[in-house]
Amino acid sequence: MDVNGLTRMATQQLHVHLLTFNSGSNAQNVLQSLPYHPIIKGKPHGWVHRPHLLDKNKLLAHVWTLFLVTKESNLPNEALKHIQDHLTIPFSLPTDQFEQLLSTSKPRPKASEKTPPLPQEWQKGGIPKSAITAAKDGLLESGELHLDPFMAEFLSNALPAELANEPVSLFNLFKYKGSSAIHDDYMEDFKKGFGNSAGATVRFMGPVTGSLRYSDGGNAEQSWDDANLVQYDTIWHYAYMLSTDLYAPMNKKKVSGLNDTCILCVSEVELWQ
Repeated sequence: MDVNGLTRMATQQLHVHLLTFNSGSNAQNVLQSLPYHPIIKGKPHGWVHRPHLLDKNKLLAHVWTLFLVTKESNLPNEALKHIQDHLTIPFSLPTDQFEQLLSTSKPRPKASEKTPPLPQEWQKGGIPKSAITAAKDGLLESGELHLDPFMAEFLSNALPAELANEPVSLFNLFKYKGSSAIHDDYMEDFKKGFGNSAGATVRFMGPVTGSLRYSDGGNAEQSWDDANLVQYDTIWHYAYMLSTDLYAPMNKKKVSGLNDTCILCVSEVELWQ
């Protein structure tokens, strides 16, 4: 696979940590207790898409309050004093992508200068009613995304008002139906169709290397295949993308190649210093 020139040859091990705090603790308590600077830190703001099966109970067990990406697999005891529970997701990256990630982790996240303005009806600080589609009958498939009333309400209220026009990141986990070929094609289409128009930037994408597993109805355990983090110029750019006729067939293609996926909304700007 090649996403924005990023290969799959994994050489650097990294870890995503999802944390929830003890009563009276906060993000600053945890961050100040770390003997290192996280590569990425952000505040989660809920699930854009919940997992259907893989690690569903673990991932949905808490309202996660801190998102970290580090080279370290374990959190120090000083940090654990402030943490009620945590989940660690190991993944790997090729050296060139890791170096690119490091180069983009220090500056404050900002909108791309190449992104064209949203359509006029989207420039009033919210989702226009004309863009919202009717809810689908029955359950959504894994990876299926529509700007229906539920999604529109979630995206409209996920972030504090002062962050609504700031860059936002979406953390994804993927389990493929066999190979990643269909999803690889989807990512190429996504890059061409929405890299500029949605201000979408793939911060990282690499294979999950263990730890998280699930049991499929008592059968052999399986694990997630890939993890990625995609930054959008604003939550409205993401919502607009979902509303377009261009994205609908892309999403249909993606769904056809997935057994499961989940998407967590994360604000890096909120904890940037």
